[in-house]
Amino acid sequence: MEMNNKKEKGFTSVDITIAILVMIIFVSIMTSVMYSVSASTTEAKRTAGALNYAVDIFEAIGELSYSEVDGVTIVRKLPKANMTVEINSGNTIKGKINKTYDYTLTIEDYQDDNYVKLITLTIEYKISAKRTEKLEMQRIKTNT
Repeated sequence: MEMNNKKEKGFTSVDITIAILVMIIFVSIMTSVMYSVSASTTEAKRTAGALNYAVDIFEAIGELSYSEVDGVTIVRKLPKANMTVEINSGNTIKGKINKTYDYTLTIEDYQDDNYVKLITLTIEYKISAKRTEKLEMQRIKTNT
């Protein structure tokens, strides 16, 4: 009578195939998670940057008196480090910030009132090749 002893140790092709499939699934899940984290981080950084630039612009405008709030004076007061002005037509200013953000700043009399000016800042920026975000903020300047 012949005894069947399993003294041969090692991996079978089924074992190796299952291990490779598990690794492929794991790697694909981790790649997807890492891409999502990277995209979320990029979005958060760009949004925070836009908010910081908006605060800087509004702080510069806050230092001006009511009579100084016009397109020409604001262009002179804007933080110059990373900003360019492409179009300045009257009370509308358009330009770029740090080559990443497009901004539009408009100044208008609020409800035909000579005592209140409405300042609107719009900053547009790309999150990805297909997705653009827009941040819009307003501030009033009063003649007091």
